[in-house]
Amino acid sequence: MTNTTENIINGNYDANDQRIVEISQLIRNISLPLIAIIGFLGNTVSLIVFTVSGLKSRSSSKFLSSLALTDNVILISILLSWIDGSFYNIFLTKAGCMLFNYLTYISSFLSVWFIVGFTTERFFAIGYPLHSQLICSNTKGKIALSTLVFIAFAAYSFTFFTTEIVPYKSRLICDFKADYRSLMKGITWVDTALTLVIPVMIIIIMNTRVLWLVFKFHRNRKQLRVSNFVSTRKQNGSHGTRPSSQLRVTRTLLLVSTTFVVLNLPSHIFKLYITILQKTDGDTSPSYTMYLIQEITQVFFYASFSCNFFLYTLSGKQFKNALCGLIRSMDLKKRPGKCFGHIRKDLHMKQEFLCNTLELKEIYLKNPNIERVETDSVLTTSKAAHQKT
Repeated sequence: MTNTTENIINGNYDANDQRIVEISQLIRNISLPLIAIIGFLGNTVSLIVFTVSGLKSRSSSKFLSSLALTDNVILISILLSWIDGSFYNIFLTKAGCMLFNYLTYISSFLSVWFIVGFTTERFFAIGYPLHSQLICSNTKGKIALSTLVFIAFAAYSFTFFTTEIVPYKSRLICDFKADYRSLMKGITWVDTALTLVIPVMIIIIMNTRVLWLVFKFHRNRKQLRVSNFVSTRKQNGSHGTRPSSQLRVTRTLLLVSTTFVVLNLPSHIFKLYITILQKTDGDTSPSYTMYLIQEITQVFFYASFSCNFFLYTLSGKQFKNALCGLIRSMDLKKRPGKCFGHIRKDLHMKQEFLCNTLELKEIYLKNPNIERVETDSVLTTSKAAHQKT
C-alpha cells in the first residue's frame, strides 16, 4: 500500500477519492485510540484475574495471562504508531526505533503462539483426557511458555542490525536499511508463515476436532438420559462436575481462538491479494477504494488484540466469578466490618442448610416409606432461607 499512501500524501486524487481518503482517516483516527485504550484496560484486568485469583492454578491461565501481556505490548505499539503518524514524531533515535520494531515482532509472534498453546491444551484435555494430566500440567505449561519466549527473542534479533531512522518528507520514520531490503522481503514471507499460516492451520484443525468431540459428548449424554434417566442422574451426580467444568473452559477458549482467526484473516488475505496484484502487474497501484478496505481490515486485525476480556466475561462463568471475587475482596478492605459480618451470616446459613440436608437424608434412609414431600418441603424452606442471604 506504499504507492497509495504516497499519492494520498501528495494530494493526487479527485473529489470522490478525497471523500474516500477522509473516511479512511476518520476510521483510523477514531478506531485506533479506542481499540488501544479499551483493549489495554481489558487486558490488564484479565492479567490480574489470571494471576491473582483462584484461576492462577490452572495451566491454561498461564497462557492467557501471557497473552494479555503481549497483547498490551502490541496495543501500545499501535497507539505509538498512530501518534507518530498523525500528530507528533516519536521515533527520533535509532535505539528507540530498533527496540520498537523488536518488541512489535516478538509480541506478534508470541500472541498467536500463546493462542496455539492453550488450543493445544484443550485439544488434549478433550481428546485425550487420560493423558491430559501429564501433558497439560503447570510444569509443562511453564516449559512451553519459556521455549516460545526464547525462540521469539532469538528469531527476531535481526531487527537490531536491519533497522534505521530515515528521513521521509518532513519527519523521521523507522525503516529497514537499503542493504537489507531484499533480505527483509524473504523474512516477511517467513514471518507471515510463522504468525499466520502455520498457527491458523493448527488452530482450525484442533478446534474442528474439539468441536466434533464436544458434539459427540452432548449427543451421547442425551441418548443416555433418554435410555436410562435414573442411572444417568447417579453418574452425573458423582462425576458430572469435572466434565461440565471442562466443557465451560473449552467453550471460552474455543471462542477466543476462533475469534482470533476470524479477525486476522481479512487483513492478511487482503495484503496477500495486493502483493500478488503488484507482482503480476507492477504498473498497477492500489485504488483508493482498496485503501479504504485496508483500513477496515486493519481495524478488525487490531481488535483481535483487545477483545479477549469481553469474550471472557460473555462466555466464561469462572472468569466472571473470579473477577467478582476480586471486586468483593477489594470491597472488604474498604468496609471490613459490614462485609465480614455478612460473610459470617452467610457461613452460618450454609452450615445450617448443610446440617438440615444431612439430617433429612439420614431420616429418609432409615424410613423409606416416609412421605418424600414432607422432607422436601423442609429442605426447600431451608434452601430458600439460604438463598435470601
